[in-house]
Amino acid sequence: MPTPSSEETLSSWLFRCSINPNAAGFPRLSSTERPAYWWEGVEIKYSDPDSEFLSASQRLSCVAGDITPELLRNFFCLRGDKLVEWRYRRFFCPDCLRDDVANGRLPIWRKDWCYIYSCVCAAHDRELVRLVDTPRYSRAWDAFVQSCNSISNNASIEETLFFRFCSSTFTKIEHALISRDNQQPTLHDLFYRLFNIFLQCPFRGSRGGIARIHLQTRKDARAPDASSFEQSILLGASTADPSSRFGSLVLTASLLEIIPYSRFLIFTKLCEKRRGGMLIPRDLHKAAIFPYINRAGYETLYRFLGGFPRKDFPLLDRHLQLQEHSYVQDGVLGKRLFGYSQ
Repeated sequence: MPTPSSEETLSSWLFRCSINPNAAGFPRLSSTERPAYWWEGVEIKYSDPDSEFLSASQRLSCVAGDITPELLRNFFCLRGDKLVEWRYRRFFCPDCLRDDVANGRLPIWRKDWCYIYSCVCAAHDRELVRLVDTPRYSRAWDAFVQSCNSISNNASIEETLFFRFCSSTFTKIEHALISRDNQQPTLHDLFYRLFNIFLQCPFRGSRGGIARIHLQTRKDARAPDASSFEQSILLGASTADPSSRFGSLVLTASLLEIIPYSRFLIFTKLCEKRRGGMLIPRDLHKAAIFPYINRAGYETLYRFLGGFPRKDFPLLDRHLQLQEHSYVQDGVLGKRLFGYSQ
């Protein structure tokens, strides 16, 4: 069987095993095969082949009986719970896949591409690219075929500088979240919730979260139909493109003072210089406005943000005051304010 990579997802390795001529007896995975799905009400739910260690060990038993679910879990487990749903794991780095083939192996799908915060490839200083085909077991190969005739990363100087800025900013945010975990135990959860709000899917005629409005690359891209306002928030990060995700990272980290305001201003200037000239307000409070909502939407937003001490986040507290004032003017503010002030 092919040697698995520590960067690789389980489903990617299983597909490589299934088409390897040396893995005799291994049940071949069709290039069109997708995971099982079922209906829950009006929604389709998919299983996650990257986490189905028991079924994978059973599939492998015909060629390697000593591979246990625990062994697979220890090697292939995706860290944390901020994962993109299987059907939306479709952003990748073409240069990583070219490196795989240049090194004499079939292309592999990276674990790093499976998270809601994934937006750039630090190794190649480029934005992740969208897989056109529907995700399936063969998606690494599908992605390589899609990109093999394209020119390798030929970004302009402005683009390269922008993606280097993205990589360094992401690293700063990641390290700050880890270092402040004990000091501010609500920080991780609050970061995740704000990040999702700014990436809300378009819902009932709205344009979606502000990060999508500012930064979505394809303005004609069709978002999935959300059955409720809350679901439009929950689906936001999984379905957003890398540019929108990074914008939401910057807005969220700036409001929580994880990165300095000066870095937010650098971000706005770099966006203006990029192709397309994305214009983002340099006033953070105007750049990070919450969605337009009705009274029911306010209650949903209140519940989604949850309880947190506003005094621990002074800049966010000011931002929430401005949002609440706006909602008062719109006549939608509920009886309770976001977070708590004690």
